[in-house]
Amino acid sequence: MGGVFVDQYLALETLVRALPAGWKVVVKENPVQKFAKRDYGFYEHLGAMDAVHLVSRDTSTFDLIERCEAVATITGTAGWEALFSARPAIVFGRAFYRDAPGVIAVEDTESLASALREIEAGTFAAATHADVIRFLKALEHVSHHGVVDTAYLRDSDLPLEESIERHAKALEALLR
Repeated sequence: MGGVFVDQYLALETLVRALPAGWKVVVKENPVQKFAKRDYGFYEHLGAMDAVHLVSRDTSTFDLIERCEAVATITGTAGWEALFSARPAIVFGRAFYRDAPGVIAVEDTESLASALREIEAGTFAAATHADVIRFLKALEHVSHHGVVDTAYLRDSDLPLEESIERHAKALEALLR
């Protein structure tokens, strides 16, 4: 769901290029990330970037969120959690909350840099708790229970067949 930003290094490089002077990026791997899926070169590239600091996967995400200016992710839960802490969420991919208030949906380096300058100046409108609740309520009205990506079936309470049936009914209702 990352689109061109499925390449996490590209997302990180884009973020670093857009940073205001003096800002740092703290990188925390997802705790379920398998290191077999990363080659050593990925970490060499991270280490070569002056603005990047890698922290342990055991570091509390909530502590990091409380101490940051914004949270950047491709599609991860950390961005969603940031909204509940009134922190801007920078989203590179197609996360379900990409259009929520307080989200910076990355399309290019220039617009990201502009949004980061707004955060630095204190003029970016972070989501309030009420904003997030309104977004969830609106989302409830336009969505249905199902799994779009079969990779997520392992985390779902729905069997594949039932999910397909629910999608078919939703599409049928849209066509009427």
